[in-house]
Amino acid sequence: MTSHWIAARAADVPPALVERVQGLVPTADGAPVDRLIDTATSLLRTTVEPGEGEGARAVALDLLAADACVTWAFEAITDPAALPAVADAAMQRITDALA
Repeated sequence: MTSHWIAARAADVPPALVERVQGLVPTADGAPVDRLIDTATSLLRTTVEPGEGEGARAVALDLLAADACVTWAFEAITDPAALPAVADAAMQRITDALA
């Protein structure tokens, strides 16, 4: 996954949100679905940690970035038959991160 992949899907997305996601999603080899879900999970975990002390705007941007990551993860699925399994795995990872 490259920043070009994200940029191609973000024509109507605010630039600050695109920049935030591009700055967080690893560009290493591997499935873009996993990298995007990992990034969303990490963002969600940090937004609910007590004592972070960042303003509401910073948290809002991270929540929007997490949402964008999950959305783009599902757009990256190339096999429609894999969708239910990916959705179940993503929900479990997100649930575990927030527990």
